[in-house]
Amino acid sequence: MGELVILLCQSFDLGVPPPEDLPRISELEWTPRPPHEAEERLGADVFAVWTRFDGGLRLRDAWGYGGDFKIGLDWGTPVTLNFKLGYAGWNTENDDQQTFSAKSDVRQYRFGVGGDFSTHWIDFGLYAIFGLYHFHSRITNDTNGFFELQGSITFKPFPHVKVGITGMTSFVGSDFNRAATHLFTNQSIGPMVEVSF
Repeated sequence: MGELVILLCQSFDLGVPPPEDLPRISELEWTPRPPHEAEERLGADVFAVWTRFDGGLRLRDAWGYGGDFKIGLDWGTPVTLNFKLGYAGWNTENDDQQTFSAKSDVRQYRFGVGGDFSTHWIDFGLYAIFGLYHFHSRITNDTNGFFELQGSITFKPFPHVKVGITGMTSFVGSDFNRAATHLFTNQSIGPMVEVSF
């Protein structure tokens, strides 16, 4: 059987072709890729987050609600650069086991920059948020700057709608319910919905 295969191969002249001279790199013609202009993307997201306030603030944990307007720059890649401007608020109470009993309002005025990494069905977002925290009760008030890291995982059931979960860790220095200023860390997590235009 082996002899038949050899004879068959010889009859078709399956020899190795002579080597061809390949062009040198310097001889290749390069065609530059046309630049892709950034397209603006507008959107808005709303969220509800359960927040665990730092124990030093002497506030009860509570649900907060907020939203951001987004302006994004899309270069046709999976990553979109976004800028956010928004607001969040909590209506809670002082922890009366640590300080006086009173209703307390917490407000967050937010500006952020970050990006979304997109796949066909899932998006991942990571943002650095800056702004002002305002703490208010019937006896004491304080407004200070803060820094926050915000991440999100969202599912896209429709092309311009995302539904998912967002998490935030914020750092703020405050003397609210305190005699002196201290650094506090608040952590939040909850559902979010985003609509893009």
